[in-house]
Amino acid sequence: MRRSVTKDRDVYAYFNKALELRAHFDVYKALADQGIVPGSTPNVNDMHKAVQKAFGVDAQINCNNGQLSEVWLYFQVQTKDNYVAQKPASRGSCRGYIHYPVK
Repeated sequence: MRRSVTKDRDVYAYFNKALELRAHFDVYKALADQGIVPGSTPNVNDMHKAVQKAFGVDAQINCNNGQLSEVWLYFQVQTKDNYVAQKPASRGSCRGYIHYPVK
């Protein structure tokens, strides 16, 4: 039996999976659970520890001029619905105390 093709279905599937992973790996909550909240100036090492504690792996934490700009989590795709968090390629560009901006 032939499966019908829906234009851009793979794009929708990709973004749906990204949203599922974002909900499951809630970086804001992982940081907040350790007292690291937007508007504060945490030490980036404490942020790494919070992510490690929550997810079992570290994240890449990047800054722009001393301000948090991104947190990257890495995954190994084992099957269509099985993504396993992995060690990041690097710890990122943040150093020391940084500004964690409010959303």
